[in-house]
Amino acid sequence: MLKTERMTRTLLVGTMDALEETVDFLYKSRSCHIINFKKDDVYDIGTPLPCADETSSKLLKMMGISKNLELEEEEIGVNETFSTAKIHSEVDTALTHFDLEISAEVHGRIEVESLLSEKREEQLFIEQFSHIDFPLSLLSGYNSMSVFCGRVRGDPSSELEKLTDAHEIISGNSMFILFIDESLEDAASKILSSHGFEAIPAPEIHERPKVSIQRLGRDIADLEKRLERIQGRLEKLKKKHGLFITASVEELTIEANKAETPLRFGTASHTFVIDIWVPKDSIHDLSKGLAKIEAGAVELIEVACPDEDSPPIRLKNSKAARPFEMLLEMFSLPSYNETDPTALMLLTFPLFYGLMLGDIGYGLLILILVLSGGLTKLMTKLGMAGGAPGLTRILLYCGIASVIFGMLYNEMFGFELFALQHGHGDVTVLFPQIFYPEFVIPKFLMFGPIHFPVIRGDAAMVAPMLIFCVWVGVAHIMMGYIIGFRNVWMQHNLKTAILEKGGWILILTGLTLFAFSAMPDLIAGEGIQFTSPQVIIGIALLLTGTAMAFMVEGINTLLELPGLSGNLLSYTRIYAIGLSSIGIAMAFNEEMALPAIEGGGFGIVIGIAVLIAGHGLNLGLGIIGPLIQTLRLHYVEFFTKFYKGGGTKFNPLMYNRKHTKEV
Repeated sequence: MLKTERMTRTLLVGTMDALEETVDFLYKSRSCHIINFKKDDVYDIGTPLPCADETSSKLLKMMGISKNLELEEEEIGVNETFSTAKIHSEVDTALTHFDLEISAEVHGRIEVESLLSEKREEQLFIEQFSHIDFPLSLLSGYNSMSVFCGRVRGDPSSELEKLTDAHEIISGNSMFILFIDESLEDAASKILSSHGFEAIPAPEIHERPKVSIQRLGRDIADLEKRLERIQGRLEKLKKKHGLFITASVEELTIEANKAETPLRFGTASHTFVIDIWVPKDSIHDLSKGLAKIEAGAVELIEVACPDEDSPPIRLKNSKAARPFEMLLEMFSLPSYNETDPTALMLLTFPLFYGLMLGDIGYGLLILILVLSGGLTKLMTKLGMAGGAPGLTRILLYCGIASVIFGMLYNEMFGFELFALQHGHGDVTVLFPQIFYPEFVIPKFLMFGPIHFPVIRGDAAMVAPMLIFCVWVGVAHIMMGYIIGFRNVWMQHNLKTAILEKGGWILILTGLTLFAFSAMPDLIAGEGIQFTSPQVIIGIALLLTGTAMAFMVEGINTLLELPGLSGNLLSYTRIYAIGLSSIGIAMAFNEEMALPAIEGGGFGIVIGIAVLIAGHGLNLGLGIIGPLIQTLRLHYVEFFTKFYKGGGTKFNPLMYNRKHTKEV
């Protein structure tokens, strides 16, 4: 915990007759991150295994068949598998059979779809002329008369009337048709152009448009039935062969990847070399497995790594903390000698989220959404299926935290849940009076006592809650500096760690002590009491820490000091987000829903609808808002105190089988 997996750099040197078996073993071991080999005087870049071309050819054909059938992996049962031995024994015959059976149907479908598209376009075009009750071929072929057919933006009728009485206009369906004496063609053309005339050639059909539209409608219906029959036959073929096709694509993909893996090795006439990173815990098993290779021989040689080497990063966390690895990867993986903060996020992320949302009702709804699978389905529909498992587990923790803090805040959908003992008057509650303790904090730490439950909307609680949030920030940032101390010590030396991060620890301690000692007197109008021991100690720590950090970071120390104050104040968003949530809930409850319900009759239905819609909206905001703000407090305020990142993800040779099994 707090450390990434420890890695060892290793060379595998073997004889060429052991190459294929070695590749197969490395994939099964799932523990070897390959460093692509660079050509040198002894070794050249490797070549694919002999089966590579044949396997790739089969894979491309099978993928084409899968695409033609529009086969989706989700259509295959998760527990349905196919033997790899059966796939290899039947794949050649199957490809020939599929080429005859499926390809004919697919070509038929393409042909029908093309005809359908043509017929629909033709019908759509002719529908523009449906108001004409004579064959459209009569719109052309005249010697003494000109015909204009198209669209106009205005109405040229009056101007054409002035030009001549010898004309005829047919309009409808936004189509404009003009018959006029050929001698007036140029004049008519100018009039139409002034009205934005756009010529549309009439189709050459020797029947009335309505007859053509009906004929095309029958043709389209016949083609649709034909397409439906073809699609039905393809669906049957999909059900019959879908598992085999999907399993074959999976197996052939694995085999093709294996066959091309030697392109990342170094090879000579009779030997090969593979440069890999291996987790230290896996070295023994790797060595033991290589010794069992029957063809040829392979030796494992551990390599002493220089300091500038950057091993790949594999995070190593408990099952409970693992979902937060997703959030870390979104930011950047840690470098090899950095602390992995995933386990700390397991504690702080739900804590901040619960402090923000803090409502029993919303927390329970989040738990229901997660446990019922509803949130996973929603994320899948939104195209976020890849992140669904991690995010749903994170929201499970956050939902639990929201319920716990909802008890401390005495909130359930914006209503007070229990009767109170601390002078909040007569309120509507769901359960009888229970005891909540009073927590009195010293004056120089807080502006006043905190009464539990904390009524966030109470004006008397605004100042104490804001100060409490700043204290949360002090603790969180201090944790970051302590982790940073460890990182600098590991990467450099103890002296640098003491001066750099030790200096910032003193700066944060001094700034906090000074601010919380001086603030009450400033608010009271008494000014800063420089005779106060806390003020003196705070200033001394602040100056000492600044001098220490300056020795390592130089002028950047002075430039970053205002940023530290901003970081601390940023934690007040914890209270602000929570206050906005309770404000929205109370607005829907007290200003809209309850007055409607008290009116009786149909108002009860309206009030209930408002409650459902309003709290549904607030729940959506309550999920997204605290999630983003909590993430920001970690990425911006916390990580910047110790985290540089830039690690390369551990990417071992491996494959995952869903629809195939090795026998």
